[in-house]
Amino acid sequence: HVNGYLRFCEENKLDAQTAPALAMYVSARADGGAAKSTLGGIKAAVQDHFVGTPAQSIAKDELVETAVRVRSRQAKSGHKAKKPVPSEILMTIIKRADPNTPKDVRDIAMFLLMRRVMLRSAEAVSLRAGDVRFRHAGSGQEKVEIFIKSSKTDQAGMGTTKELVGERLQEFCALTWLKRWRDMRSPLAQTFFHDVSRRSQPAPPGIKPDTVRWALKSRIQEAGYDPKIVEQLGSHSLRKAGATDAFRFGLTRDEVKKAGGWRSDAVDRYIQEEDDEALAFLAADAHSQAWEEVLKETTGDRMDTQT
Repeated sequence: HVNGYLRFCEENKLDAQTAPALAMYVSARADGGAAKSTLGGIKAAVQDHFVGTPAQSIAKDELVETAVRVRSRQAKSGHKAKKPVPSEILMTIIKRADPNTPKDVRDIAMFLLMRRVMLRSAEAVSLRAGDVRFRHAGSGQEKVEIFIKSSKTDQAGMGTTKELVGERLQEFCALTWLKRWRDMRSPLAQTFFHDVSRRSQPAPPGIKPDTVRWALKSRIQEAGYDPKIVEQLGSHSLRKAGATDAFRFGLTRDEVKKAGGWRSDAVDRYIQEEDDEALAFLAADAHSQAWEEVLKETTGDRMDTQT
């Protein structure tokens, strides 16, 4: 997105650090048939690119916001069912992450949590600091309790608590990465996962669901995977992968449905379609011995979920 934007500005002799230039690029991409998700992705990518410079606010300029909103109504939805994130890809981006860099730690902790307890991106970014509680689970073990205040399937608004414990393979352990993020995050931020590009602010703002999608796609792309694979993945791919893994390693359909908070038979699209078709889209994924060890461990606790 950023490279395309910079080329567009160079070719049209525009100042890339101005809101009118970004609004023109959004409109040009919409005219070229870009999907709604693409227009939002352009805005998020350019905003991240210019962080720390005088141009960091152009993506939030009213002119750009209006261009994205209006042209998104005219654009095709571009919605295609996303594939589950293959284990091999997730392991690759985890190995590439720096455990001493806040952005890397935040993203990996978020990805693993979303996959492990089947969270939607909107649920993950809405978690407040007090919604994530680290506890002792006995026998020297630790666990984390995740309180989800509301979701689109929680019509009563009662909220749901999900628990997860540590795994032996620390490199791929959601609890390990969550603890790293807990120790790095700003204690003044209201949301558990927050923006890390504005550390000078007393209370860093939260992040948006689009940030999760863009962060996942950019890390997969930077790892050198085929763009065709990147195109088939999104933030919802983490939730799909969690459901697929849980079903593959022993949970029943009803247990997966409860753990993921599905109220209808929509769960079947997550545990049958992927099992028959999408799980084969990266053959190496099904043979990832290290990840299978993680999954067998985590499904052994039956995805403890309380409502």
